[in-house]
Amino acid sequence: MHTILVTGADGFAGEHLCGRLAARNHRVIGIGLRALLPPRGWQYTILDMLDADRLNTLVAEVRPDLVFHMAAIASTQIAERSLHHAARLNTLAVVDLMHSCAAAAPGCRVCIFSTGEVYGPNTDAAHPHTEETPFADPRNFYTATKIAQESYARILARNLGLALVIIRPFS
Repeated sequence: MHTILVTGADGFAGEHLCGRLAARNHRVIGIGLRALLPPRGWQYTILDMLDADRLNTLVAEVRPDLVFHMAAIASTQIAERSLHHAARLNTLAVVDLMHSCAAAAPGCRVCIFSTGEVYGPNTDAAHPHTEETPFADPRNFYTATKIAQESYARILARNLGLALVIIRPFS
């Protein structure tokens, strides 16, 4: 059994991930901004990812083995309307999260959720994007924040000695 922290647990994918992990008998702690119905088999805490002090305290209490970082402004339209908030949540929150993990759970593996949009549009169906495909020039602010998030996370993982996995889902 692992202790797993899921940020953005109040989102569609986050809530489902928490349920699946709990069903596999992991200790799951989800955090998010919205009140949820009491989850089955996992804990949930309302916490703003931009509150570094509360995040540090929670990570120190939980001491996760694994973190799924899904908290983000995930809408291109909302990111464009709320540039400063999107920049802070989609990029700087990962800085605080990784520092918290390095301090309180140094063996922790961090999985951040980025986006397949970092590759730009695929105009050649015969040659789909791979992990080696270079990033495209971002077409919107949301994608730019995710490219920055990945860059920060890679630097911090290397400097803080954390294991990092970057997940780039496509929609």
